[in-house]
Amino acid sequence: MKILVTGGTGMVGSTFKDLECVHDITLVGSKDCDLTSYESTRGMLLKNNPDAIIHLAARVGGVKGNSDFVADFYSENIRMNSNILDAAHNQVYLRSCLFYLHVYIRIMQGIL
Repeated sequence: MKILVTGGTGMVGSTFKDLECVHDITLVGSKDCDLTSYESTRGMLLKNNPDAIIHLAARVGGVKGNSDFVADFYSENIRMNSNILDAAHNQVYLRSCLFYLHVYIRIMQGIL
């Protein structure tokens, strides 16, 4: 199975690079794709053709940034989520799209 991990260069997503499993894992970071752009997101999914997506990407700014720019971060993160869901929905061969930490915990427990 081809699994695409968004946020692949972030704190949580980067741990997937050392994960030993039978699946082909592709890590995507913000330098690889602008998830706030639907066209960029769709193009990245078409290029990678994943069977599943683990969406971990988010805009964060530490304690100060998160409190100073709440609306900006919220808006950008919602846009990323919507673009991933819309682009994935338009790829009928995609088997699953999973979000956030619950999936990460299950993978680390050896379920993947």
